Amino acid sequence: MAIKTLRICDLDGKSEGAERVVFSVNDEFFAMDLAPANLKKLTEFLAPYIDKATRTEAPKGGKRQPIGTSMSMFESGQFNASAVREWAKANDVPITDKGRIPADIVAKYEAAQAQEKKA
Repeated sequence: MAIKTLRICDLDGKSEGAERVVFSVNDEFFAMDLAPANLKKLTEFLAPYIDKATRTEAPKGGKRQPIGTSMSMFESGQFNASAVREWAKANDVPITDKGRIPADIVAKYEAAQAQEKKA
């Protein structure tokens, strides 16, 4: 039996045929799935910056973590998809029962967890 993976655009939540985009800003790496139209918008927006930038390689040894900061649960491997889904449903955040969880929902979950730890 074959399994087909369908990528949905993280930006609009509905466009199929998205592709994974990884980028870095201020030594932080980000990844998201973008539909062709949204990828084109991002590429066009960044074009003047990329034209003036110097191409370089990613640092060896992976992402460097500044002193006094911590990695997100997702980055550290402590990501629990069922906990995120449970939290999203309890907080009226639209989420599917299966499949990839959009990065913005994971970020909201992590922010909520951080707030709970402060309280």
